[in-house]
This record gives sequence, C-alpha cells and structure tokens, in this order.
Amino acid sequence: MARRLLEREHRMLKPVAALLAAWGCDLVVREVPYFVSRVDLLGICESGNVAVELKVRKWRIALKQARIRQLFAPLVYIAMPQEYVNRVLQPVLADVGVGLIAVAFRKLRPVTADCHVVLHAEESPILKDNHCVMMSTRARALGAKRWHRIELPA
Repeated sequence: MARRLLEREHRMLKPVAALLAAWGCDLVVREVPYFVSRVDLLGICESGNVAVELKVRKWRIALKQARIRQLFAPLVYIAMPQEYVNRVLQPVLADVGVGLIAVAFRKLRPVTADCHVVLHAEESPILKDNHCVMMSTRARALGAKRWHRIELPA
C-alpha cells in the first residue's frame, strides 16, 4: 500500500513540473533539502521560488509542510490527485495563502496526467529573503545533478 502511494506521488512529478515551466520557471528540482526535511518540488523563476508539496491523500500533513515552505517561497502549492481534491478544506488553505493543484490521471498506457490549479496561492506572508536566496542557490546546485533535476519540455 505505501509503495503504491509513493509511486502515485512520483507520477505527479512531471505534470506538475510542466505546469511550473509554463509559469516561467527555468529550473525545477525535486527533493531539495531544507533543514531536516525535503521539498518535493521547487521551481526557480525570475519572479521567485514556487514550492510544491505532493500528497496522494493527507492534505493536512501537506498543509503543515507548505506553511514551512512559505519561509523561502513566495508561492506555495499542494498537489493532489483530482479524486481527493474535494476532501480538502479549501477555505483553510486560502486563509494561509497556500494554493491547490489537481492532478488528473488518465488510464492510458503509459499512464499520463494533466494538472490544473484549483486554488491560486497568495504571496507568502512569512517570506524570509535570506531563506529564499539560500534555497535558490541550493536548488541550482542540485539542478546540476541529473538525479534531482526534472527535464522540462522545450
């Protein structure tokens, strides 16, 4: 069961990274260390960082993580499969400025996914500029390593 959840979370990486690229991020990196945790996806854009936490079901845990991500990213989102988005209390996310992305899987072979924004993120109220610079630098260093970088569509 846990393995299946991780696989499903992993399948959300590329469609969400493509969305970040469409927003103007020139680099999208996964598993970026931030103190004792890791950020699932971090998009580096001219306008600022965009952090995304990928969760299959547990949006409350993702919300706790997203609040911490607001220290270094002006925009923070939670990405979830479309079928679980209706379980999220969107007013709670809106109150703290965290956005929501729905990922719709299609049952084709190979399995593909599309994503769209359900709730737009607001500018982080607790952004720390020094953390923002630190994470951008760290993400660019990790982006040089193929394992962390997500290849964006041309």
